[in-house]
Parts: sequence; C-alpha cells; structure tokens
Amino acid sequence: MAVDRIAYFSGLVAETPDEPRARYGLAVALRHAERHAEAIDQYRAYLDLADDEGAAWGHLAECLTATGDIKRRSRRLPHGYRYGATKWPQRPCRRL
Repeated sequence: MAVDRIAYFSGLVAETPDEPRARYGLAVALRHAERHAEAIDQYRAYLDLADDEGAAWGHLAECLTATGDIKRRSRRLPHGYRYGATKWPQRPCRRL
C-alpha cells in the first residue's frame, strides 16, 4: 500500500504546526511532487523553527529556481552557506 506522503505530512502539520520535522517532511514531499511554490512556504516555516545543516537551504534554492525566483534564491542561498560555516566550522566545504 502506497502512502500519500503529502496527505500524511499535511495532517501532521495541521496537528502540530510548530513541529519542524513535520514541516520538513511536507516540504520534501511537495518538492518531489514538483509543487515548488507550496514547498517554498514549508521550507521557510521549517527554517523559522529549526537549525539546519544546509539541506533545507539548498532545497529552498532549488524550489525558488524552479519557480523562476532567481533574485530571491541568490539572496537566500549564501545565508544558508554562511550559517553552516559558522555552525560547523570544521567542515571546510561549507565555507564561502
């Protein structure tokens, strides 16, 4: 039996809107379904709630690119890299 991941994570978000893992799961499911504009909202909500190593920032940039929002992508992605570089300085690949 296949699970409708969007419906599943939407239900979790409705029950617990401040749970970052539910927001991230919904964002990923929406991105995989190529529902990029909706995924952007969920990635932003997730990033407001949680520290992230950089994956969500990269996925947010992918979604912004897919929607044609290159200007916003250019502003957001460097922030994610800088955040990762300060949070995990031992990972040189994260430095700008």
